Amino acid sequence: MLTSKLLRINVNALKRFLWTVESRGDDLVLKEDGKEELRYPHIWLRDNCQCPSCFHKTSSSRVINIEQFKFDSWPIKTSISELALDVSWSDNHKSHYSLPWLLARQFNPHSQAEWLHTSYRPSPRPWTASDFQNILQRFNFQDILERDEVLLRWLESLAVDGVALVEGAGTETGKLQPLANRVAFLKQTYYGETFAVRAKPGTSNVAYLSGPLQLHTDLPYYHYKPGVGTVQVNMLHCVNQGEGEGGESQLADGLAVCDWLREHHPHHYWILSTVPVEWEDIVIEDDKEYHSIYRAPIICEEPGGEVVRINWSQPQRSSHFCVPVDQVTPWYRALQLFTQHMHSIHSKVLYKMSPGEILTFNNIRVFHGRSTYQGDRHLEGGYLDWDYVYSRIRVLRKHQDTSSQSQKQNFEEYHLQGPYE
Repeated sequence: MLTSKLLRINVNALKRFLWTVESRGDDLVLKEDGKEELRYPHIWLRDNCQCPSCFHKTSSSRVINIEQFKFDSWPIKTSISELALDVSWSDNHKSHYSLPWLLARQFNPHSQAEWLHTSYRPSPRPWTASDFQNILQRFNFQDILERDEVLLRWLESLAVDGVALVEGAGTETGKLQPLANRVAFLKQTYYGETFAVRAKPGTSNVAYLSGPLQLHTDLPYYHYKPGVGTVQVNMLHCVNQGEGEGGESQLADGLAVCDWLREHHPHHYWILSTVPVEWEDIVIEDDKEYHSIYRAPIICEEPGGEVVRINWSQPQRSSHFCVPVDQVTPWYRALQLFTQHMHSIHSKVLYKMSPGEILTFNNIRVFHGRSTYQGDRHLEGGYLDWDYVYSRIRVLRKHQDTSSQSQKQNFEEYHLQGPYE
């Protein structure tokens, strides 16, 4: 099971440590003999006072009135013991901080990266076609519904590898609802909470044809996709698989494709991560007509350069391209490299689902498609919001850690690796 690294601080051992504290410039500097100095800005400490008038413990919420907050407060007296830091402030306030609490919030890059890659979001692990059979984890449908530890492993595998297979769901529709309820709820789109992926005469959606479906991500035309700031766990339940050849699901890890492009063709990567594209969907569904447009690059990054969303759907890429004309041809050159590698034997895998299986994957990371099929191939689809998936992972981990903690006396556990293990 993939879990966050835990900082285990033996409280009795902490009492043997000799700590010192001094005010240096805008910071309080904590130091234990032979260890790295820990710097905490005055303003951050005052803002994060844990006393009842500043912090509401039950709701885990800061309640300091920001309108009345003294941004220029400074410490006039400090003392540090084996377990706590006490500060008297220039605004006549007093604060008390436990050392374990402070150690879990260090400002050094290693500790911050550890927290970001565990408590914030588990670190994704890119994969190629040759890795697929090794990374594809399988989970029993009923076990997910009944056992929290299996639910946690399924969600962690989705967060890390972007894809996982749920088996034993049966061949009746309606199985996505209880699966989603173990996390939060199904996400509504204008296709409904769930949707049937099968050949449909007169459809306005190419997914509802029996021909090939190119590798793509769903809903690039949504500004608010159900998930990560805008969908993002896609669930496809195989109710019936068409007879004969064809009907294989196609998958490729967009994160690995982006990593390859950034390493081998950095300028083309820069183009696809900066040039905005118009994504458009015009559809009539259940006698209702919709016209969605969203404008964003193919590769969307966080400020630190981490890929957080990939937009790609050839059918939904609008002919409107609102960029300077000199950017058009270079963009197509970059797109050529990107899509060629996406469809190469290095990236793309085929997997033919069996009835009763649910293919679950990260829709803003993993491209999916389908080969031509014959007969009545029927999938039921639905979406989960990534925000709720990450929330569920954190809650399940907390309960798991609490259970483990109850068996260990004199230990405090935090989701962060620190200097004491």
